[in-house]
Amino acid sequence: MNNTYTVILLVLALVLPIVGAIALRWLLPRLAAAQVTALGIAIFALAAASALTLGHGEIDTLRIGGLTLFDPSLGVPQEELEQALGGALTPQGLPAPLATAVTAATATAGPPGTAAPRATPRPTP
Repeated sequence: MNNTYTVILLVLALVLPIVGAIALRWLLPRLAAAQVTALGIAIFALAAASALTLGHGEIDTLRIGGLTLFDPSLGVPQEELEQALGGALTPQGLPAPLATAVTAATATAGPPGTAAPRATPRPTP
């Protein structure tokens, strides 16, 4: 994904809701309730769509000026992961699941029934 496109999506996902809420609060006396609701839905939808696009996108690196904010090539090597997890990784890159014992459910007796209902005591005057 292009670096400029990534930055625009980050700004839309992180900054737009805050600025949009401030702008809606400022415009609240000038707009009708239906307009405020429509603008709020539009701001939320745009922020959610940009967050989903970032989540599904293939981001190579993210640099702003000379600062690298995200570089997936600098991840932890597989040998270090295997040492930290104490075993080999499965082909998907996840640790192998541990086997757990499954116990069968047993029938337990429920609480005993109550005796015949008693009359509620009346307070003395």
